[in-house]
Amino acid sequence: MDQTGTNLIVSLGDLIFRDLLIVIILAGILVPLNYTRRAAIAVVRQNFRGYFSNPTGYVFLCVFVLLTSFAAFWPKQFFNANLANLSQLNEYLPLIMLIYIPAITMGIWSEERRGKTDELLLTLPARDSDIVIGKFISAALIFTVSLLFSQLSNFLVLASLAKEPNAWTVDLDTGLLATNYFGYWLIGLAMLAIGMVASFLTSNMTIAFVFGLAFNVPLVAAKSADLFSSTSGFAQMISKWGIHAQFDDFQRGVLSLSSTMYFVMIICISLYLCMIMIGKRHWSGGRDGDRLWIHFIIRICALIVMLFSLTVVFDGHDLVRQDTTQGKISSLSDHTRKLIDSLKPEHPVYVEAFISNQVPEKYIKTRYDLISLLKEFDSHDKIFLTLHDNLESYDSVVANADDNHGISLINVTGENASQPIIMGAVFRSGLEKVVVPFFDYGIPVEYELARSIATVAKGTRKTIGVIDSDANIMGGYSFASGRPTRVPQQGFITELQKQYRVVNVDSEQEISTTEYDLLFIAQPSSLEDVKLTNILRALQAGVPAVIFEDPRPETIAAPGTGMPRQSIEQMMGLPGTPQQKGSISRLWDLLGIHIPGKPSETNPGLWDSNLVWQTDNPYPLLKYQDILDTWIFTRNLEIDHDITRDLQEVLIPVGSPIEVDPTKDHMTITPLIRSSIRNSGTLESAPYQIELQALANGSRAAKSRIKQLQNEGTNGIQNLAVHIKGAPAGAQPDDDGKTPEVEVVYISDLDIMFNAFLTVRARPTAFQDVSYKFENITFLLNVVDYLTKEVDYIAIRNRKLRHSSLKTVEHQINLEQENLTNETARFHKVMDSAIASIEEDLNQEIEDLQTQLQTLQDPTNTNKPDPAILRAKVINLNSRQQENQRKLEVERVRQERDRDKKIATIRRDSNRKIAKMQNQYKFLAVLIPPIPPLLIAVFVFFRRRIKEREGVAAARLR
Repeated sequence: MDQTGTNLIVSLGDLIFRDLLIVIILAGILVPLNYTRRAAIAVVRQNFRGYFSNPTGYVFLCVFVLLTSFAAFWPKQFFNANLANLSQLNEYLPLIMLIYIPAITMGIWSEERRGKTDELLLTLPARDSDIVIGKFISAALIFTVSLLFSQLSNFLVLASLAKEPNAWTVDLDTGLLATNYFGYWLIGLAMLAIGMVASFLTSNMTIAFVFGLAFNVPLVAAKSADLFSSTSGFAQMISKWGIHAQFDDFQRGVLSLSSTMYFVMIICISLYLCMIMIGKRHWSGGRDGDRLWIHFIIRICALIVMLFSLTVVFDGHDLVRQDTTQGKISSLSDHTRKLIDSLKPEHPVYVEAFISNQVPEKYIKTRYDLISLLKEFDSHDKIFLTLHDNLESYDSVVANADDNHGISLINVTGENASQPIIMGAVFRSGLEKVVVPFFDYGIPVEYELARSIATVAKGTRKTIGVIDSDANIMGGYSFASGRPTRVPQQGFITELQKQYRVVNVDSEQEISTTEYDLLFIAQPSSLEDVKLTNILRALQAGVPAVIFEDPRPETIAAPGTGMPRQSIEQMMGLPGTPQQKGSISRLWDLLGIHIPGKPSETNPGLWDSNLVWQTDNPYPLLKYQDILDTWIFTRNLEIDHDITRDLQEVLIPVGSPIEVDPTKDHMTITPLIRSSIRNSGTLESAPYQIELQALANGSRAAKSRIKQLQNEGTNGIQNLAVHIKGAPAGAQPDDDGKTPEVEVVYISDLDIMFNAFLTVRARPTAFQDVSYKFENITFLLNVVDYLTKEVDYIAIRNRKLRHSSLKTVEHQINLEQENLTNETARFHKVMDSAIASIEEDLNQEIEDLQTQLQTLQDPTNTNKPDPAILRAKVINLNSRQQENQRKLEVERVRQERDRDKKIATIRRDSNRKIAKMQNQYKFLAVLIPPIPPLLIAVFVFFRRRIKEREGVAAARLR
């Protein structure tokens, strides 16, 4: 597990340092007041001390801390999301505030009225504004103290869950946490100001509480405006001006001037209303009372208009916007900003996104990133966003998305069952349109959004020419089954069509050197000499190309390098001669490379390329699924090349080694993918093919013979993909004096674009018990973008947003997964051993029968056997063979059933242990935080009782 955290004390210090923003704001208000408005400071002291000198205040504080801890950690979504943040609390905090804030404000003025101390307060040598400001600041300080208790307790809980195993470091985003609490603080200040208005309206504390609750409800309920409005546009407008929407930047870790201005507007308007209500005693009963009412109403309206206008202006032009998260997960990368800023679209770009309200745990991060980044793109002047992020499967918007854009509900596996969700978007600009039907959790969201926006904004697309070959990657028809069969287009080509114009190229004709930005050449060895010649000419003219030449395709129906091309007659089972193949060595000679191997013995004129093997396999369970060492899972990638710099792993299923031709020093050849540093080498293709056929026929000894072939071959690191660039030998300058250069990425494998790898990219953990990390599709997209000079996409695609996660939980899950893997391996060994023992006994019995039969059939045997006995022995031998085979199959099924049952039991036990650990953290996270304020409350209570008894005669004490 990567050590990505920081020391616990350092994290706490960083959090405190970030909280200084609140301290600075308070100090900026209190220090000037201390010199200019001493009466206000006196009110602050009186109310603040009064609140915390009474145990009741601490009881409310305990309740607040308890509720915030419960909302943050008790919902099951917290552990499902595996994110060390306060996403759940962000949802429920405004509801908690609806109870807690009125509890603070209900006595601010109503208590003064009830105790008849308001007249005394108003006769002080102070302005009305001093009283209002003093009351507000004291309430703000009380709320600030409450938040500090909550923040400290939640920090400690998150830190314990995000702690690195066996280390004193925590993987916790203190920037996000501090910004969340700054947003909570602003919400609280705004609701406090509104609650003060309610308190000034009555002398009854209960009514003041109810009024404070009622006045704040509209701001909280605005999120659910769609429940009260049948018009989605009107509902979105109402929701935009609610607390949830304005808090959105802060919950994502973004300090935003526009959102801050919204809360400042509410505070200013509410405090001005309080000043009018407290000052009305001077004029409400006078001769000009009615006229002054109109005067102050106009002033309030003017203030509202002014502050509202400023808020709207800042909302459209956010002058200050700072992403405080540690990984900048809530903002666009510099490369994305550069790409978007460089766009000069003729028409505005309209983005409409459709996102389910609830998604399974695997999609929580994707949903978070998608919504967050869409809002960041929306801040661009030319991009307009319509976001539907609260959808249910039955909503009419979902049906319209399917009908109009083909964005439909997708059934994905959740925690307990399959769940239909929608998570797609449509991008339009003028007549251009791009639809992303679904954002899977394995695909970089920022890249998908940036690519789609740039594609529609540019209006024109670069062209990729796909050479028509026997690989049929553009789709077509095949006669391999004896009749015409439709071959679907490869999924990777469909992926390219989202960004490029992809066309089929018949290389039998001369290839244009200006029409194509890239040639996509799959299995060039399957082409005739004429076609190969035209390709070589295009490469020499400087047309970039990516070339896939596979010695033995595993997943795509195409003849390998040393395999003959079947004629249509042969495909249909009729006599015929193989079709002619061109000399692939001409291509290798142009590129300055050599592919080790030898002339084919079975197919004269063809070349049997050697194969690369590697024993290192990061997925142990695959060893029990007949995955051989010729499937190369390699992490030996070139870190200094743009194509592979940020990649972790690539899978090459059966590739050939690529060697540099030392006589072609005019070509610069950079290895991109190599086999493992240790335990790798090459083996001959022909004998490997023979053993592979034996393995398919059920030979258990074939695997050991393949191992022997590996030992007989060469050892060492092998190149599997290279970048080639340079002027070909004898190249002449063109009319502009420039010598064209060959630029090619050569990959010794065709299966690298296997359709299943698109699924692995989209859903890396979709395969039970294995989470694949190889990035084949990302590698290929990097290759294409590099060769077409769209390098900005590479950096955007390779950016991996790293969220702080629950390392403690992850560690426990990894331990359980490791235990499951080990037990599975042990069960496989036991099963294989049992089956091998039974198979040996059965084979021995068959050999004994065969020996008896051979003895009877021996011509030198003087005792001629009875033909009936001989016939009976033959029948018995065949019968025993069939019976033993059935026994073997029955035993295999029984062993597999027992293995699966034991593995299921282990998996249930693992899930039970993890659930128990999660429940323990839930109880501790909820029960421990309220204890400190509760202890303080007890201390204050007894201290107050002691002071009350001082100087009182003992006879009067009870």
